[in-house]
Amino acid sequence: MRNRLLAVIVLMACSCFAAMAQGRNSIVKYVTENNLYRSGNDVTVTNIDVEWPASLDGNGMPALQKVLCKELLGVSATTMENGWREFHASLGMRINHMPDSVVRHYVYVKLERLWQENGRYASFYLKRQEVGQDGVQKAELKKFITYDIANDKVLNLDDVFNEYVDENTRVAFEALLDQGAYCDAEDRQMIDLTTLPADFAVMGNVALINLGGPYDHDDFATVSLNNLYQLGLLKHGFVKWLEGKTKSKPKKKESVLAPANFDASLAGDSIVYNINAAPLFPGGQDSLIAFIKSNITYPAVDMALKHQGRVTLSFVVEADGSLSDVTVVEPLSPGLDREAVRVVRLMPKLRPGERNGVNVRTRMTLPIYFRLSNNS
Repeated sequence: MRNRLLAVIVLMACSCFAAMAQGRNSIVKYVTENNLYRSGNDVTVTNIDVEWPASLDGNGMPALQKVLCKELLGVSATTMENGWREFHASLGMRINHMPDSVVRHYVYVKLERLWQENGRYASFYLKRQEVGQDGVQKAELKKFITYDIANDKVLNLDDVFNEYVDENTRVAFEALLDQGAYCDAEDRQMIDLTTLPADFAVMGNVALINLGGPYDHDDFATVSLNNLYQLGLLKHGFVKWLEGKTKSKPKKKESVLAPANFDASLAGDSIVYNINAAPLFPGGQDSLIAFIKSNITYPAVDMALKHQGRVTLSFVVEADGSLSDVTVVEPLSPGLDREAVRVVRLMPKLRPGERNGVNVRTRMTLPIYFRLSNNS
């Protein structure tokens, strides 16, 4: 998905589309998991890779959290923490090795952040698949969503699209989808454009339309919102919303600190904050800076959009020096945030924090700066 979007967003940047901007009161949990869980004679194998927003612009986003928990985790919750705990409780007890003579189930979950505009909206790509022991697919989901931050609402088709005025409009819309399609030729032959749109994501001045296709193929089309407007397919209220001319619901005051402190690893040991010695990168601060500089790769998307600045991360340093629960507490853009997380996950074990001469779990904060050279 990311490789295809690279070409799309670079094209958008070259066409002078508005760049994304993220609120500094946003918190995003980056969680990867490959674990085994046993309940009776059933063992579930999880393969999870999510970029989960715990807070956007200081908003706990109950409407978005409810959708993400239901679609991705199959539970009813309005916070990531509650949904995450309920999901794992439903799987049973975590185990370290696959037993013999059990029934195996496989759950694949992926959540990707696509775009965010400060105080306005954020767009995501969701995927979930359940596969049985015999390899038969039990359930699958892949969809785009756009979340209205100010009004705590996940946009649906009725919020955005008008009914077709006539057959000519329908044909013109299908032509736009065909022209903007990013999919394999074989997939394209199986996609029925007359059933679209089914779901979408707003990214600047472009709409991403899900084309369906096989679960393992990320097939979508990009369509200019201006072209959709010219066809009369966008509702007047949505156009006003895009222009920032609609009134928003009063924003509730919510703490943004609690989600960052939630330990997504669900480890039993508590995190110790009152320590005598802080965690230390091997070789000290200068070695840490050198490590980051030598491993950072500036994402092409963000280079094209001229994004630069600081990404601040928070993570747990375990008692053995390994890292867990990587969280972005001051995001900059999905691409730069993702790159900062990638580099942190490459880090070797740190000297762990100490309290009274004993190694303990503690939380560390690390800012990573992205700067473009003058000729970039």
